[in-house]
Amino acid sequence: MSELLHEPLKRGPKPRRRWQRKGYGDLLQHDSSPHQWWPGEKLQILALTIDDATRFIVGAAFIEAETTFAHLAHVRKIFLTHGLPNDFYTDGLSLFGHESRKAGDTDTLSQFQRALSCLGVSHLVAKDPQSKGKIERQFGFWQKRLPALFAVESVANRSQANELLAAQIHWHHQNHVSRSTGLTPQQAVEKSISERSSCWRPVPPAELLDLHLAVHHSRIVQKAGEISFLGRRWEITPSATKQVTIVQQPGSFRVIAGPPTPQQPQWPDVLAEYRL
Repeated sequence: MSELLHEPLKRGPKPRRRWQRKGYGDLLQHDSSPHQWWPGEKLQILALTIDDATRFIVGAAFIEAETTFAHLAHVRKIFLTHGLPNDFYTDGLSLFGHESRKAGDTDTLSQFQRALSCLGVSHLVAKDPQSKGKIERQFGFWQKRLPALFAVESVANRSQANELLAAQIHWHHQNHVSRSTGLTPQQAVEKSISERSSCWRPVPPAELLDLHLAVHHSRIVQKAGEISFLGRRWEITPSATKQVTIVQQPGSFRVIAGPPTPQQPQWPDVLAEYRL
């Protein structure tokens, strides 16, 4: 026993410093959670985006699949509803890009980073799961609440789940008091606005969001004035350019003369448009 008393005490894990942005819309934390939210053959995926300063949930929806298209559509709805944030914070999933990138950077690592960069939004990547404490606690909260509620309401599909989710989040914003801020999310938003610390910026027209919040592919123009895409050839308007960019949406695509950049984020000439 005396030998144990002489052993040095082992230090516990170093406490992690909790940071928080001051203004509403300064930074958004985003993630998704595959989980058995309601009975089914496979897990369902909840995409969730919260404002760091206020804990206000700016985007929440059950998405069809963990794809770039699904996450870009989720972000598009947030931007149209609220505006552009300064920073967007995710984990290092390859879909998002595993290294942080500032707004305006041209050397991006993913379609997601390219879209944010051209819209003037910086992309920040969490170094580890502990760095995403706010969004992780949100998922923990909803995983305890929603499956039981969905069972009572006999939820069986995404449409029903999203409708009930929206109602629950509205109640949450009005009634749930954060231990960190001492305010409900709605009160925290109103406080930020009254103090003029809100950081949301005007959103570009929806047509420009269609350009950037899409999947881009580069193609060489063949001698016949055609490009190869999705296993077949497509005719495009003749032009001097030898390499074009395909702007793909889930049900259509447009061919443009060159990729947009942070310095020139507008639509260039459209050489073809097809429905899929």
